[in-house]
Amino acid sequence: MQPVVQTVSANNGATSGISAGLDARGLTASPIAGASAHPSKPVPKQPKEPGLLRAPPRQKKTSAKYESPEAYLIRSLETRWLTYRKQTRVCRRQPSETAVHELRVATRRLISEFLLLGELLGKSREVRSSCKVLKAQMKPLGKLRDVHVKRLWMDRRKARFPELMLIFKDLQRAETELTNAAAKAVKRFKAGEPARCVALLTRTLSEVACKRGASRRLCVRAHATARNAQAQVIRRRRAVTRGDLRTIHRTRIAFKRYRYMVEALSPWLTGLTRQELRKLASYQRRMGNIQDLDVLDRYLETDSERNEARRILLCPLRRLLKKRESQLLHDFFRSADQIFNFWPYERPPVHHGAKENLSHPAILVASNSR
Repeated sequence: MQPVVQTVSANNGATSGISAGLDARGLTASPIAGASAHPSKPVPKQPKEPGLLRAPPRQKKTSAKYESPEAYLIRSLETRWLTYRKQTRVCRRQPSETAVHELRVATRRLISEFLLLGELLGKSREVRSSCKVLKAQMKPLGKLRDVHVKRLWMDRRKARFPELMLIFKDLQRAETELTNAAAKAVKRFKAGEPARCVALLTRTLSEVACKRGASRRLCVRAHATARNAQAQVIRRRRAVTRGDLRTIHRTRIAFKRYRYMVEALSPWLTGLTRQELRKLASYQRRMGNIQDLDVLDRYLETDSERNEARRILLCPLRRLLKKRESQLLHDFFRSADQIFNFWPYERPPVHHGAKENLSHPAILVASNSR
């Protein structure tokens, strides 16, 4: 029995040596199991297959700087469509303050994308029906969003103004009713018409990519469309007055459309960075804060007219609202003219190479418009 033990130990040593050699060459370990099962049989050498066990080479991502206009717009449309679908699913599960707000923003961005591509591709007639469906979906969400703004503002100031409890319960009751109505409305959302619009615009952009000179015409139209949107905002800005807050609200609506359009074209056409796009969001937020205070003040005024006792108790709070509104108006008018400097038309787009910058349609249009 003793020699047998020595033979097995020797074979085990040989097997361990073979396994070490296999590991060093980077081969699979499957032959090793066979060698241990049949120690008397020699292990055949496996042919070396270079690259079989290596990780596949990392593919370089196509940068937006060198992406074709059609591919960039298709990717932008798909991103906004998927974001809208995702926020719809989230809001169906629970229509919270954040979910409702994000769904409304995603819907507005998708509407802006549809309008932009409809103008660029000559599909405005087909786009209108989809935009009408999306705008109808936003109506129940808009009422709920207004109640959320009021309730959150009062919730933060209940300790300082206990008289808010007189209307806080009414507001909570209205929020519950609107939340149930919004949840039912979101579950009934139909995505068929917008989905067909996405497919149509994607197919049209793919066809444009195959036509000679179409990319250049697309750049010119995109530049002109964004420029017209900014011109409309400038007209609204010049009509703004301190005494009429509705003029600020109309400017904000036009600015939203302009901002979402510029974001869809950045950095492909505008050359604006993320940091510069945040300035657009900050400008819009200043107008939104004024609008929120105005909605809240009108709500308190309507509630005070129904009850004389409440009107007297809510006077200190309304004075605080007026003071805060005056501060926000001062801050807005101090920086209201930033709209003229958000996007200089002469700025070269960053997505082209240095040799192509001078012939870019945006620069040619800008130089001809001087």
